[in-house]
Amino acid sequence: MYKTEVHCCVRGRNLSRSRTWLPSMYSALSSGLIGRHFNLESFNITSQWMVLFRS
Repeated sequence: MYKTEVHCCVRGRNLSRSRTWLPSMYSALSSGLIGRHFNLESFNITSQWMVLFRS
């Protein structure tokens, strides 16, 4: 039982870390794209991705 709790803890920590790391990396990339082109299409795609990550 103790082993399982520790395993869940580690899994949860890794998941939360990737959930914060992925959107921040994506937003950095997409903000660079928006800065270059600043077209509405890429902005819409970005907001869709951010909604996906947040849910």
